[in-house]
Amino acid sequence: MAEHDLVLLLRPHIKAFEDYHFIVTPCSTKTFKRLGYNPVTRIIQKLGLEYSESLSKNQKQAVKNLSRQERLETSKTMIFHPEKINTTKKLIIVDDVFTTGSTLNQASLALHNHDILSFDILCFFRS
Repeated sequence: MAEHDLVLLLRPHIKAFEDYHFIVTPCSTKTFKRLGYNPVTRIIQKLGLEYSESLSKNQKQAVKNLSRQERLETSKTMIFHPEKINTTKKLIIVDDVFTTGSTLNQASLALHNHDILSFDILCFFRS
């Protein structure tokens, strides 16, 4: 599904998310070099939602190059930068694809490490 199609699909449902601050999961270095942007960030921008790129990766190898077991064993590879978020809004972590859940698990742990225990998760696709 193209980025434009996903934006059109999501746009009618945006009203429900106006009280949220979106925390975008980082894309791989390879994807960023190829596209020049994070696809998830671009979708959130086009929807006009408040967001931050307050998570960063602390790993050398792209998650998609790891086996399922390696993904599940990888821990604390996300770093959270709380100064970049709007804490007056509900928080929602957004990612593009849910495969093993490792990325969202790492993002959740990063927020928990900063005593942020209440947030929602939005994922566009399940592989």
